[in-house]
Amino acid sequence: MKNFFLLVSIIAIVSCSAKKDFSKVKSGMTKAQVTSAVGEPAQKLTIVANITHWRYNDKEQHIVVFEDDTVSNVTDAKGAEDVMNAFKTDMDSLSKTTDSSTQK
Repeated sequence: MKNFFLLVSIIAIVSCSAKKDFSKVKSGMTKAQVTSAVGEPAQKLTIVANITHWRYNDKEQHIVVFEDDTVSNVTDAKGAEDVMNAFKTDMDSLSKTTDSSTQK
């Protein structure tokens, strides 16, 4: 009986740590299809009424973005950081342009 529980425990640990293949997740997939492809996320965040981020605790920290019930984007922590940095650069540039035009 001990061996049975040990075997079940090992299988559970291995299946939870198995690498998920996020290349299977494509724009337009439903939440059910994503769950079937890569499993349940570690966290679900509703950003606004129809936009949800699913965050996974894999090595790359993947994020699947849904609009309504369909995938609109798939990225990882590095990709999300790059997008935020580009946005900050754009906002800084816009702020400088606005500041220089109001000084004239």
